[in-house]
Amino acid sequence: MRTVFLALNLLLLLSFVHSESVPEKTSTDTIYEKKITEAISELGKQNFSKALSLAEEAEKLKPDNSSAANLKGRIYIEQKDFPKALEIFTKLATQSPDNIGAQYNLAEAIFAQGKLSEAREKFSKVLETVKALPKDQENKLPFGPITQDFLTYKIYLTYVFEENLVEAKKQLDKFDPYATSPLYYFGCAAMEFANKNNLKAMEWIGSASKIYDPSLLELFSNAFFDKGWIRRGSKPGEIATDLGPPVEKKP
Repeated sequence: MRTVFLALNLLLLLSFVHSESVPEKTSTDTIYEKKITEAISELGKQNFSKALSLAEEAEKLKPDNSSAANLKGRIYIEQKDFPKALEIFTKLATQSPDNIGAQYNLAEAIFAQGKLSEAREKFSKVLETVKALPKDQENKLPFGPITQDFLTYKIYLTYVFEENLVEAKKQLDKFDPYATSPLYYFGCAAMEFANKNNLKAMEWIGSASKIYDPSLLELFSNAFFDKGWIRRGSKPGEIATDLGPPVEKKP
């Protein structure tokens, strides 16, 4: 089971769950949270049909709580059913314009479709919101204290994937090699992959793996997996050393 992947998905759900929780937990709340947790577990194992079924059961229990709908959207992204994901995340973002998790997921759905210019605009707006928050609010963000770095990274990747490497290089030159996130290392790796220097790219990833937690490696690697630049290893955060196509997902 990809436990790190599950942890990251749980982080994305926190902003919804916390904002809509009730003072005293009822039996419905308990069952709802159990189904959400089980759905995330099934998503981590790529059992998409089961995950979707559990999320829908949770949604029926508490239709006014958006965490189940949010999870459904993430399942659709994993299934590459982008129209359904976009429909869900557009609705959630419209209903919760101040919810950073909702706005991020909308940007991510657009990014996953390859609409890079539009995604860049959305990510940039989320980043502006994050930068304006007091520092003591960092732990409430979708990715905790490294949320700002991760959004910066996603914006950077839109330039790399567009093959606008001149602008990407300008962004890369601003990254801090000593940051608490692997922003600089994966930024360098992305640039090397884009320039067809795969071995150098893997060296940057290998260096990052010696410094940063597997959960951060998993998070920053996801776009590379989807791009087909690297393949997942046998453990969370582990990257296969032999380059090749990404692991085929279950239908």
